[in-house]
Amino acid sequence: MMSGLARFFLPLLLLFFAADASAQMQLAAGAPKVEAQLITEDESVQPGRPFWVALKMNIVPDWHVYWRNPGDSGMATHIAWNLPAGVEVGPIVWPTPQRIEIAPLVNYGFSDQVLLLTQITPPDDLTDSTLQLRAKADWLVCHEVCIPESATLELDLPVTMDVPLKGAWSSAFTATRKKVPQEFKGNVVVAKKSDQDFTVTLRDLPLSSVETPVEAYFFSGDGSLVTHKMNHEFIQSGRDFTITVPYNTTTVDHPDHIEGDVWVRTTQNDYSFAIDTQFAVPPAPPQQAVTKAPAPAVGIGLFKSFLLAFIGGILLNLMPCVFPVLSIKALGLVQKAQHGDRRGIIVGGLVYTAGVLISFALLGALLLVVKTGGHNVDWGMQLQSPLFVTLMSLVLFLIGYTLIGAITFGGNMMGIGQSLTHKAGHAGTFFTGALAVVVATPCTAPFMGGALFYGFTQPWYIAISVLLALGFGLALPYLLICFFPGALRFLPKPGIWMEHFKQFLAFPMFAAAIWLIWVLGQQVGADGVLRALSAMLIVAFALWVWRSIQRDTHQNAWHYCKAFIVAMCILYVVSLMYDQSQLLTQAAITTTAEDKAQFEPFTPARLAQLRTENKPVFVNMTAAWCITCLVNERTALSTPEVKKFFADKNIVYLKGDWTNRDPAISAFLQEHGRNGVPLYAFYAPGQEAKILPQILSAKQIITDLTVKPSPIQTP
Repeated sequence: MMSGLARFFLPLLLLFFAADASAQMQLAAGAPKVEAQLITEDESVQPGRPFWVALKMNIVPDWHVYWRNPGDSGMATHIAWNLPAGVEVGPIVWPTPQRIEIAPLVNYGFSDQVLLLTQITPPDDLTDSTLQLRAKADWLVCHEVCIPESATLELDLPVTMDVPLKGAWSSAFTATRKKVPQEFKGNVVVAKKSDQDFTVTLRDLPLSSVETPVEAYFFSGDGSLVTHKMNHEFIQSGRDFTITVPYNTTTVDHPDHIEGDVWVRTTQNDYSFAIDTQFAVPPAPPQQAVTKAPAPAVGIGLFKSFLLAFIGGILLNLMPCVFPVLSIKALGLVQKAQHGDRRGIIVGGLVYTAGVLISFALLGALLLVVKTGGHNVDWGMQLQSPLFVTLMSLVLFLIGYTLIGAITFGGNMMGIGQSLTHKAGHAGTFFTGALAVVVATPCTAPFMGGALFYGFTQPWYIAISVLLALGFGLALPYLLICFFPGALRFLPKPGIWMEHFKQFLAFPMFAAAIWLIWVLGQQVGADGVLRALSAMLIVAFALWVWRSIQRDTHQNAWHYCKAFIVAMCILYVVSLMYDQSQLLTQAAITTTAEDKAQFEPFTPARLAQLRTENKPVFVNMTAAWCITCLVNERTALSTPEVKKFFADKNIVYLKGDWTNRDPAISAFLQEHGRNGVPLYAFYAPGQEAKILPQILSAKQIITDLTVKPSPIQTP
């Protein structure tokens, strides 16, 4: 807590903190963190008989060294041998590593103590009385900083013609071999499941009848193949064990085989199996045939996609995430109408529309660039970035700060606030349109989902056109009011109420900022919220200092001092933003114990298992930043009648949390013709998914889910 308060009030000590950090790094680098030595399993060496040596590494607490694939960062330990002529040396035999999570990275390595085994074979004609082993070992050891270390090692072993006896370290070698993955004796099937993940199936897994797997992970030998930070889902069916592994979607070419360690923890033991095999087509799962429907929305056609996008854009104006921005624009329209600025109203309507359309076009171009890079494009994907959410909350906070009159720019609020609402030029009007687009992205209005999915399955010019249709629908209500003077007669006359109304509009901005801070808490926890609130406080302080500079006409030296304080505050906020960009944890939407009892977390493996068991399943794809999702959960899905209906019909409720990016959920959305949340899908036994509307009611859910399923079709 004290360190958090220090981050609030001591931005001027940044140089001190940097110097202190540098001193700590020098101190850390001063003492070796790993004690390394060569040890042997046998007391002596027999000519022609292989024997084992090990690089024994004792690592100081809280530090770690790396596996052969270090994960998201790091460097594997390397041994360079200098041996007599004729002596052969094998590769390092690696134990199964630990997952070392340093958000947002996941590394593979070892802590405390590790033995890296190597087999050495002396020549048959070895006549020396002593075999001299020389090696240079290099490694990277890390905690909060990483330090490269090395050691030159020696080991002299007597040569004897008798069978060597076990030495003092033989028990350590035996214990290490238990941690080394064993070659899997059964059948291994590796298959590409989708562009997002693949499966590894171990058939005839050697488990006893009382053992149940509780955790599993695939440690890939190829560092570019998988996404290390993602959890790996698994299913056990009899003695067959299948683990689903997420691809690293930035990898351009996937290899035709995989190699690595499959680690399985059961209720009784830990197992580790080494696999190296080709990709294959898995056999069809032993489940009942289901009807196969084409992917929805893909074939809706160009005209229908334009129409649906246009209607969805109009409905976006009714979404609560757009309301604060439109309220600001409404205030400016009232003032212009009462001043008789007819031409300014029309031009303002066109400028606002241009701001909306250009912003949607730029958003579409950005999404297409992301898509070209091999990633999925999704509606609202920017809100999965803690940095973007923080910046948006800061912008809305600043708008509210200016609207309430706490700060002015240039005497007439030409900056964030007044320029959006008064007749001070069209730049503010254009910016209002852009801001409306930004704050609309968390919302998904009815009809939008299918149109956007269709657009981004087509060439770039169609994708941009669909987004422009959406933008025109968003801008149309305001544009119509500007072009038809009859509607202006219903606007109230100006007066002191306008100043109070302008100040009142600050509170929807503050409310939106608070909501975004809550979203941030779902993404990165309390540390991220602390950084965002720190940024708000420092920005408010900098604005207060800047305002005092404007009012003070004397003491130039004091002006420079204040300007320096403002500059330091800005630099501090930039550093907070950088810290925020480094934070990303998999955090679930906050739920009560009752909610958790109602649903299970969505995973593709769990859905497949339930469908194999012919159970009805309801899938809810949601996110903390999706207002439509939250409203549906409060007003429909969490109502007593829906809960009772699910319980009576034995419907399994799966909830997928897309607050942070999740490749499995992205793939599920794409499969069902959507680029964003919410998505509600119901699977009746033996049937494909039935997609529910994006705006739900309890009555509608019960009606849609009680429709008698169609007969099962068999091939």
